[in-house]
This record gives sequence, structure tokens and C-alpha cells, in this order.
Amino acid sequence: MASDTTRRLILLRHAKSDWPDVPDRDRPLAKRGRRDAPRIGRWLHEHGYQPDVVVVSAAARTRQTWDLVAPQLGGSPSVRFEPRAYAASALTLLYLARELPARYRTALLIAHNPGLSELAASLAAPPESDGATGNGPRPAISLPTAAVAVFEFSGDWPSLTPGHAPPICKPGTDERHSLMARAIRTSRSSVGQPQPKQAEWRRADGGWRKGEPSPQKGEPRCR
Repeated sequence: MASDTTRRLILLRHAKSDWPDVPDRDRPLAKRGRRDAPRIGRWLHEHGYQPDVVVVSAAARTRQTWDLVAPQLGGSPSVRFEPRAYAASALTLLYLARELPARYRTALLIAHNPGLSELAASLAAPPESDGATGNGPRPAISLPTAAVAVFEFSGDWPSLTPGHAPPICKPGTDERHSLMARAIRTSRSSVGQPQPKQAEWRRADGGWRKGEPSPQKGEPRCR
């Protein structure tokens, strides 16, 4: 019998990295990355996105990102440094999420582009676009460094599929991307399919991008 437990998957792209003459896996964070990573940790903490499991790519820049996020985030999540998450495709990252034990309700995955953005796009897209397999349209979500996207769905981790988990929030850290957020809730229909309710892209500070409709009373905000 399928679970109706609400779960969250938090996707975090590593913070800005430097480019010294070392193998790609060993590249460290740049000064900007060391500044941005703690901000993401604080943002997650302030919005109540507390993971109980963290899967981190084994690359130096993702490990260093987690080292700076963790003190600001708080809590004592289970942490796994995962070699398969380094330079992984969207499909591989999806499999890593689907492997998670049922006891975990909120997972944080720290990895790399293009796989991470492609996974974010596939989860948010209608199922038929199937972006995770590479057969769908070009991703509509592009995560800059030190940017996070939060997805929510009902069910067990193995049930996570493209189109199954619309995003509930997508902020970033610099002015070009930072204050963007999408607030969306999902509910299940009688046949068990997630049904997205009204959603709008908005700035997390309450402002709006040019061309967006003015905010209406009672509309969802980043939560």
C-alpha cells in the first residue's frame, strides 16, 4: 500500500568555486562561494527546511559548501558523501533520491549542473515531458551557484518521478536570482495524482518581476 507521507526534496547547487590548476573534483570554493554558502544555510533554517538526511557529492566544492551550510542550518541530519553524485546526470540524481529509506521525510541533495537543474526541471514539468531522461524540452529551471529549489510530494521516495513534485520554493543568493520564489502546494486527487494549486513566481521579499501580475491578497508565499 502506497504511503501518503508528505516528503520534501531540497536541491542545492554548490557555491561558487575557484579554478586553480587542480583536477575538477578537487576545485575549492571561491571567496564568493564561501560568503554565499552560509546564507543558504540561514535561509533554509529561517524557512523551516530542516533535512533529516543530506546527500553530498564527493567533490571538494560540494563538501565545502555543506561544511558552511551545516552550522547555519542546525540540526543533526544523517550525512552521506556520495561519489555517484559527482558530475551526475539528472537520472542518476533521481535514483539517489529514490534510494532513500522511508524513515527520512526531508532530504537535501548537494550536487552540480547540468544534472541538478535538469532534475529540478523534470520534477516540475508535466510527466509527459520526462526531462530526467533527456527526451523532453530544454530545462526551464537553471540553478546558479548557491541556489536552492524545494520540492514537495506525497508518497514513498521510490514513487518520485518527473512531474510528481512541483516546486514550493526556488530562491538563490545574488541579486539576479536571489529573491525569486515559487510557492505552490499539491494535493492528491481521488486517483492519487498530484494536483498543483494556484502558484506564482515571486520575489521572496514580496516584490515582483517586471511583467508579473500584481500580488493578490491571500496568494501563497515562499514558506
